[in-house]
Amino acid sequence: MKAQAQVIRIGDRFFYAFGKDERVLTAWSLRGGKLFFNSSAAEKITKQLEAKGKKPELLIVALEVEL
Repeated sequence: MKAQAQVIRIGDRFFYAFGKDERVLTAWSLRGGKLFFNSSAAEKITKQLEAKGKKPELLIVALEVEL
């Protein structure tokens, strides 16, 4: 089964959460990044990151899932 998700890249790292005091937490690899299956949620986070002065890039990731 194939599916698509979105991930947010900031520079050469991948967004995974907001931490204490709304700090942006990022992972070194795609594996640690948060996958978004709902595009409106990804766009909302992207806008929050832009408001913080970050330059996020929304990427599409193709997933192949084995059941």
